[in-house]
Amino acid sequence: MNAPIIALATPPIKSALAIIRLSGRDVISLTQEFLGISFKTEAKTMIKHGFFSFNHQKLDEVVVLFYFAPYSFTGEDVVELITHGSMIIVHEIINAYLSKGVTLAKRGEFSLRAFLNHKIDLLQAEAINDLINATTPSSKRLALESLEGIPSQQLVTLKDELETTLARLEVAIDFSEYRHLTEVNIQEQKAVILRIREQFKKIYQVGQKQKLIKDGVKVAILGRPNAGKSSLLNALLNKDRAIVSSVPGTTRDTIEDSVIINGIKYTFIDTAGLRDSSDFIEKEGVKRTYKTLKEVDLIIYLYEQTADHEVPLTIKQSKKPLIVVVNKADLVRDKIKDTLYVTAIKKHIKPLINKMEEVLSLDVSLNENTVVNSFEGLSIVRRIIMVLGKTITSFNKQLPLEIALIPLQEAYALMLELLGQRFNRDLTEAVFSRFCVGK
Repeated sequence: MNAPIIALATPPIKSALAIIRLSGRDVISLTQEFLGISFKTEAKTMIKHGFFSFNHQKLDEVVVLFYFAPYSFTGEDVVELITHGSMIIVHEIINAYLSKGVTLAKRGEFSLRAFLNHKIDLLQAEAINDLINATTPSSKRLALESLEGIPSQQLVTLKDELETTLARLEVAIDFSEYRHLTEVNIQEQKAVILRIREQFKKIYQVGQKQKLIKDGVKVAILGRPNAGKSSLLNALLNKDRAIVSSVPGTTRDTIEDSVIINGIKYTFIDTAGLRDSSDFIEKEGVKRTYKTLKEVDLIIYLYEQTADHEVPLTIKQSKKPLIVVVNKADLVRDKIKDTLYVTAIKKHIKPLINKMEEVLSLDVSLNENTVVNSFEGLSIVRRIIMVLGKTITSFNKQLPLEIALIPLQEAYALMLELLGQRFNRDLTEAVFSRFCVGK
């Protein structure tokens, strides 16, 4: 920690400007040396302009932003050089610092230092990466809420409540001779634990939906050959992505493409038609179709009104949200009540889009406060729900209080881990390994 690091904070391509970022000890004095300037200040930040020189040679005219510890993003002295966007200039300046003992930053190392110096918590760190990778206004909004610390405030409140509950139950153990008082206290604290668990269950449910909004929804289009799956894919994407033919079995492999619909990114996967076949290639396509089930968030099963519309058992057993759709509605005279109809070839698919939003409840999740919507975070929330359940079971079985407190203490430790107040190397590495260099 605090060893000087450097990285290019903008894409490594020719552009009007480039930004080089440094953090750690001596980065300010080294930069002063390269600019040929000297200053002492009590300010939190400072901007300077001049020529960057190394070995008596001018490399570029630069604008430099100085951020003084502990007021910077990382909590250390930070320097950002704005240079002209030639990669030759960038490499020359970075090499000048490397010659003075500065090292290249690893992926996410600036954000990691901010986390370790308590400038941001783990949820905010994840939000930084989510904001960089946001592909829709909805995913950007969720990331921005997390970066502002809104989720952290809610979790801190729950953590403080559990901390108070733990303390009161431990008092009940220490002063068990006052049984008539502690029994009332235990029942009150059990009610608090139940309420906290219900709040975490809601956090988990909303978080799963918001994860879909953030990462995008993967949808598999399944059905028998010639049901119109490729036509539906083209209609959903609003472009001719898949070959459409009246010949059954045209699609032999999965075809995948993405589109943003009503602010949500959907990735649709057109699959091989489901039927028994002696054709090796077609059989392999069907095999890949079933393999796709493990990767998607939603399944659309398409069939014609005149065809067998029994959904295969394998699809039902996948336990993924399922929408059954009748295609070629323009050829259907007597429509069945409560059945979803589309005409893919004519792009009459609005009812299906409405149904997807209804099944996934994404509009509801957008109106909920952001709390946790990352894979790692939701895994911890799921464990918190489980161990709080163990505590409640211990109370119901009237087990000794010392036994009931073991899972409760674990839940408290997990909350600290979720907020980054308890260091977990595996979790921290998993989060920051997704960052780009320079952030």
